[in-house]
Amino acid sequence: MSSWEVYDKFTFNQNSVVILPWNIGRTHWIVVFINFNTEQCYIMDQFKPYDITDRTSKDRFNQVIKKLKSDVSYGDDTHQCPPLTLIPCPFENVPEQIDVFNCGVYIIYYAFKFMDNSNFSLEFDPKAYRKYLKTYLLENFDDMTNVCL
Repeated sequence: MSSWEVYDKFTFNQNSVVILPWNIGRTHWIVVFINFNTEQCYIMDQFKPYDITDRTSKDRFNQVIKKLKSDVSYGDDTHQCPPLTLIPCPFENVPEQIDVFNCGVYIIYYAFKFMDNSNFSLEFDPKAYRKYLKTYLLENFDDMTNVCL
């Protein structure tokens, strides 16, 4: 077994909501939202955030379910992951990615909008949001000058 294959199982309770960034094919990031309370899952790909009918969406959902069954315990160790349903993205006005290099910025935006329970904007500008994130991180975290030494 390789060293990167050694990890502990994650445990979620029935009220857990999971936001899972997922690197697809090493070149593209998407985000998975799982609500164990409602037993619903939606997968947001910035190129088509509302589509769950294509084969790719179904395959990705099946991969999520497989990983949850193998790597996640639900509640105490005796419970299996509940059956999840793939649903379309429940949000309105979700901006779609039109370039090939800002997927990470989009999934961060999606995750923050989800956590804030705030509205999405079709006027989303990934370049401006990237600057906002830089400023936010620099202003809200400790000096990192000597951390990597």
